[in-house]
Amino acid sequence: MSWSLQHVGNWSSVVSKTSGADDSPYETRTHNTVNEIAAIDPQGAVGQFTVVSDDAGNLSELPDRTDPTDKCDRFTYDYRNRLIKVEHTDDYDGNPPTWSVVVEYEYDGLNRRVKKDLPGGGTDVIYLYDGWRCIEERELDGGTWEARRQYVYGGRYIDEVLLFDKDTDDDGDCNDAGGSTRYLYCQNNNYNVVALTDKDGVVVEKVKYDPYGTPTCIRTSDSREQTASHYGNPYLVQGRRYDSESGLYYFRHRYLSPTLGRFMQRDPIGYADGMNLYEILHSTPLALSDPYGLYRDWTEHIARWALVYDPTPGSVENPVRKFSREYSELRRRATIKAFEHLRDIKERERYSRCHSLRLKSIDIDHRANHVLEVDWTGKWICLEWYGKGGARSILSNIGMLLTGGPPVDTIYLYGRIGNVTYTNIHLETIMLSAECCRAGSSGSAET
Repeated sequence: MSWSLQHVGNWSSVVSKTSGADDSPYETRTHNTVNEIAAIDPQGAVGQFTVVSDDAGNLSELPDRTDPTDKCDRFTYDYRNRLIKVEHTDDYDGNPPTWSVVVEYEYDGLNRRVKKDLPGGGTDVIYLYDGWRCIEERELDGGTWEARRQYVYGGRYIDEVLLFDKDTDDDGDCNDAGGSTRYLYCQNNNYNVVALTDKDGVVVEKVKYDPYGTPTCIRTSDSREQTASHYGNPYLVQGRRYDSESGLYYFRHRYLSPTLGRFMQRDPIGYADGMNLYEILHSTPLALSDPYGLYRDWTEHIARWALVYDPTPGSVENPVRKFSREYSELRRRATIKAFEHLRDIKERERYSRCHSLRLKSIDIDHRANHVLEVDWTGKWICLEWYGKGGARSILSNIGMLLTGGPPVDTIYLYGRIGNVTYTNIHLETIMLSAECCRAGSSGSAET
């Protein structure tokens, strides 16, 4: 398989190496001006069909590429653009079509998915959390919610899942006497689950992926392959939950479709991660991470913000002063510090707080002493030099959102920075917390 991408990451065509000697595409797509999928042409007898999105940009109707006339999936969202229902029909050309519910989801006030309803004889599930981590699943049995799976996580990354215990005798707990109910995860450096072992370390299942995360789970006992885990494991790409009933990954704030190679909803934080609100990790989901469905490699960006900012309110008073040294020396020191901070955050970050669909704070062990300290993203500063076409410029992001207080408009700085004279230097995406706004020095030409 090979993909032809537009400059913003949309698939323009997909080529199968087995489709013929000429490698003609077996699927082409068209997109509208806001990067929604407008139509898909499977390049076969079925012809081109239309894909429907709602007014908020959520993908709402997706016909089946093998039979788009009759088969279609419909997706319903709530007022916060959270997926709450998936339906299917086999008579899409009916007037009207008859829809059957595949699955329904419910969320709590912190935006966490807390319940899954499977009609038609399926088992309803509720999820119990520690922060953003699901630690237990309970299923409804005779009017009682009983524990069915329990998860244990590591301390290096929010989705570093170590093992899960499974209730196999339906007694309402995950501690079955004499039963082999514990499975251990094997994750690669991007926290993609690549294998499961039993409690003795014997590999019972292997997982492989296509470049956009479509899983193939292989049971080692008989080499049988299927999309869903043979052992009920929901965690796959980046340690995120895969819902086999819908074929989607739950990325906390959004859902990812690996078959479409994109998110189903727009990015809640806007264009912070690029010019396409639907693109998944710059089209490399197996190599990058986005635990919240908001921002690519946010831990690395946090590391770079930490290079230039000592998190005290007074530091915001004069952000440019930190760059009043030779550029080469700054780059040398920044490179060294980047690896140090990235290592600390990757290994010691426990969880981050997301409220109102936006990252506001994160707990980081700055001093590597196992003591977590809160950093508010509204106080972080990022100033980055870059050269292009012989010209140097400075880009800046101060924080990611308002945590209260008045917004700060775009600022132009004048003066001499890094031994290079600039005029009209543009700092973009400037938002400060109320505390930072009070700490800034009024009247300074560099603030």
